[in-house]
Amino acid sequence: MLAIPLITLQVMVEVAIGGFIAIYITDLTRLVTRGFIASTGVVILVIGIVGLAGERFLPDPSHLTDHVIEHSWITPSLRLLSLFIALFAVYLIAVYLRPFALHIIAGGLALLAGLAALTAAALTYPTPLWGAWGSVAAFLLSAVVVGTVVTAMLLGHWYLVVPNLSTRPLFILMALIAAALAAQLALDAIGLLALAGHNPVAARQDVVVGGFSLTFWMHLVGGILLPALITALSFQSTRLRSLMSATGLLYVAVVLVLVGSVTGRVIFFSANLPM
Repeated sequence: MLAIPLITLQVMVEVAIGGFIAIYITDLTRLVTRGFIASTGVVILVIGIVGLAGERFLPDPSHLTDHVIEHSWITPSLRLLSLFIALFAVYLIAVYLRPFALHIIAGGLALLAGLAALTAAALTYPTPLWGAWGSVAAFLLSAVVVGTVVTAMLLGHWYLVVPNLSTRPLFILMALIAAALAAQLALDAIGLLALAGHNPVAARQDVVVGGFSLTFWMHLVGGILLPALITALSFQSTRLRSLMSATGLLYVAVVLVLVGSVTGRVIFFSANLPM
């Protein structure tokens, strides 16, 4: 459990990068207000700054986990994360200055930097059976899920400010959540099938019914299946223009996907299984 500080900071960074992706997608639709992009962006940016500051002051991860670590990627990942945070701030300034082309270009650069930072962070922790790219898939899907759910919940609140706002951006975000959750479920299934008892840390039965089972089932049921159901219910509420109900459901989804991300990362560091 020494990895809990590392896991917490990683999830904060994933919220920032995934949240930016969701904000940028809604910006591209041109159906949300500048106020939503700016206010939500500031909240997500602050979360990213705290995550970056924490990772910079965090001791060598070798002291926090027995997971294989590629130390050569630690510094590049921090530099890329710093670049992402800087470009995110530039994007928000561009949004305030109004020219659409300007903040779309700034946002595109921030998007590339965020994806690069997330990839570098994942390459720091390769898995024995999957190599580094299993880690990349796990980190990316987790970021998309947690960041998009948080952004969708905040967008739901914005309909209280602008009641006649189009619901299309919210539908797009919920579709993205559903797709990412389905991909996470597929990744978990493939990962379990690949465990044939020769994993250096855990075998399949250890994860499903053994020492890691409680964490695994919390991740699977609480972090994937229940959020998928709640997203479907929120989708139906949005279709009926019951946006207060949809936002309340998304509140619950936020809590659940955060639990799913944390428990997935616990399995990642404990059992060397990308989740």
